[in-house]
Amino acid sequence: MPDQTAARRIAEKQVIAAEGDLGYNCHRIPAMVRTPKHGWLLAAWDGRPFDRSDVPQPNSILLRTSKDQGNTWEAARVLHQGVREPEEQKVGYSDPSMIVDEQAGKIFIISVLCYDAGFFQSVPGDETTDDPQRQILHTIVVESEDDGETWSEPRKITSAVTKERSWKSRFATSGQGIQLRYGKHRGRLLTQFVVDVEGSGFHAYSVYSDDHGQTWQAGNLSEVGADENKVVELSDGRLLMNSRTARLDAGRLFAYSEDGGETWSNWEVRTDLIDPGNNAGFVRAYPLAPQGSAAAKVLLFSNAKMTRINDPIENTPWSTRRHNGHVRVSLDDGQTWDEGVQFHPGGMAYSTLTVVDEGLWGVFFEADEYQSMQFLLIDEGWLGLERPEVK
Repeated sequence: MPDQTAARRIAEKQVIAAEGDLGYNCHRIPAMVRTPKHGWLLAAWDGRPFDRSDVPQPNSILLRTSKDQGNTWEAARVLHQGVREPEEQKVGYSDPSMIVDEQAGKIFIISVLCYDAGFFQSVPGDETTDDPQRQILHTIVVESEDDGETWSEPRKITSAVTKERSWKSRFATSGQGIQLRYGKHRGRLLTQFVVDVEGSGFHAYSVYSDDHGQTWQAGNLSEVGADENKVVELSDGRLLMNSRTARLDAGRLFAYSEDGGETWSNWEVRTDLIDPGNNAGFVRAYPLAPQGSAAAKVLLFSNAKMTRINDPIENTPWSTRRHNGHVRVSLDDGQTWDEGVQFHPGGMAYSTLTVVDEGLWGVFFEADEYQSMQFLLIDEGWLGLERPEVK
């Protein structure tokens, strides 16, 4: 069970980073995992020097560690340092996606490496391509064997995660990936990507490793229409992808995989999960639950829950502003969802969810119109969740 110190701090928000900290005018893009050896919490995010813009702004990726279940945090440190000048040598990093290999005791962080072209400007190519104009957006990976205290040198894997030359620009959707626990792909490391395909549009796909991160490969594309997305392993071993979409009437998009993320079903439109177009948190609540058990069917979803009003600013039937942070619960592998519990009433944009301990979770999110990155602990009592029996 969670320790009593942690239990006393349920729903008490802590500022992990704020405007101006470490010389960055904006902090965005939350990622967090529970480390495999000591059970610490490791948070990663973008430090953006000038404003909230994505790369090619020379962003950095920052880290903080908590060794007491999120009650106190060590000082922030830099994982990847952006280079601001001279202009012709500018470098930016962004969008950390963290994956824990419980079997090998490792943590991987996959992220963007950018020179002069961001996601929308990138040209086709990879690390084998001559690129004197610095126009290719790259994917890099680092790994840690000591719970995030030290890290390997960055390694470009752009070619490994790009199946076709028409996949001109791609990035790992920030937050966290998963390690599969059931079936023939047990042990597979997997994280989600978005790709801009020439002549088609935005698609989602999985990037996975079956050799503990030595090599990575790309699965097949989802249908068009995806954006930042997350995945969970369901109680029957299938995977469920939960994706952002730009369509205001769509809410979220669901797709299923029966082969460990290699292929995906057509989109299922979920208008019950209203959303302003946002990167959301999505986890299985009890990841150690046996396959097929009721506990394995419990999912958590965090997002900016739009209000059903005629918004005077956006003039749309639902508000498209990112606000009103909620965590919602499903007891049936995502088929139905409760109305959720609010954790932040004001501006709340991207969020990620992390299992801290059995019956204890962390929410790491962008707060108050990107003024700060905040963290809070939630538990079963806060959610109104009665833990299912494991049978």
